[in-house]
Amino acid sequence: MSTTAAVATVTYTLKAMIQTELSADAVVTGSKVTAAPPDKARSGNTGNQVNVFLYRISIDPAWRNMDAPGTRPGETGQPPLPLILSYLITAYGDTEDDILAHRLLGIAMGVLNDSPILSRAEIAKIADKVAGGSGLDQQVELIRITPDPRPQDEISRMWTTFGTGYRLSVSYDAAVVLIDSAEAPVAPMPVLVRGIGDRGPTATTVFPPQIDMVVAPGMWGAARPGDTVTLIGRNLAAASAIQVTGVRLTAPVTLQPRVSATGEITVQIPNPSSAPAGTPSLPAGTVALAALYDAGVGTPVPGPAAPLALAPMIESKAPLKAKLDGTGAATLQINCQPEVLPGQTVALVVGSTIVPTESPPKASSQLSFALTKLAKKSTYPLRLRVDSIDSIPVAGEAPAPENASEPAPMALDPAQTLVTS
Repeated sequence: MSTTAAVATVTYTLKAMIQTELSADAVVTGSKVTAAPPDKARSGNTGNQVNVFLYRISIDPAWRNMDAPGTRPGETGQPPLPLILSYLITAYGDTEDDILAHRLLGIAMGVLNDSPILSRAEIAKIADKVAGGSGLDQQVELIRITPDPRPQDEISRMWTTFGTGYRLSVSYDAAVVLIDSAEAPVAPMPVLVRGIGDRGPTATTVFPPQIDMVVAPGMWGAARPGDTVTLIGRNLAAASAIQVTGVRLTAPVTLQPRVSATGEITVQIPNPSSAPAGTPSLPAGTVALAALYDAGVGTPVPGPAAPLALAPMIESKAPLKAKLDGTGAATLQINCQPEVLPGQTVALVVGSTIVPTESPPKASSQLSFALTKLAKKSTYPLRLRVDSIDSIPVAGEAPAPENASEPAPMALDPAQTLVTS
């Protein structure tokens, strides 16, 4: 494969091929081949000259999403960078003689017509002119030179961009140049055993339990520590346990399901403040619940999972208080459950103002927030936001009044408010 010097190598090779043919023509002996922008090509040059200008580099779409050459099935690697190099070739005659310029341009076009593919030998000839070498002569795809017939108005606009007078020119594409990625491919470990006793996969007629939805209590769409959630799905009676996974969990957590008198499958979210010692804690954020079942492979396996939002809780039995300074600022300390883990995003919503704070360096249930621009003798509802999930600022769903068709309106939990003085 090629290195990042491949682009320069193609330009060197084209220059060398054209220079060889110009030197062999007795009429234009002494001609020079350059690779400069058209507005600078004639600076200090008055003789016969052919200029090869790389004016555009584009990506080859056919190669863009292909696997890296040399990778085997199952291996992953960054694909090479596939480039199409577009060149503008312009000729200048001695003392601006256009007849000589036309002859020079004809020679250059003849070279590229007779050598539509850059041979590995041609590329290898100029390898010593590129510092460190490019490996272009070893790439898997040969480089093809094809004319690029651009409309006259586009060519005119191109010369206007150069800021110099128009010269008769031709455009060619060189493709494809494959620049190898610096990232090494990754090969997976070989499979040593295909199944128990190396028998291969086990076929079973057991339909896996599938959780389609996890319903949290109330109308908030999130469950708090200690809440019981309802699992809705298919074949849930076959579930032996519920597995909880998430990006903040270092290992899956297993919970035991319960079957209600009506046949509903429920599971309780652990509450760190009341659970026995050793009970695993689930951090606030989004987790996935899957039913474990016996598939006949020796250990329970999980079925399809469904997401669940876990809300944090502000631990307080009375309104929080803050004494403001003259600018309306104060520092507020709160306790919460579950513990906030390092790396989690944390903020406190005071009324409608979001007050962020840094993630703790280690798991902690105590957080500190710097409040600003608050009004004295005011009451603000509080919501703790962890990994984009807000705490539920109500104590619970109010009971429905007798003979009412809908529950009574819910009220904010006074213990989750801030009173300023």
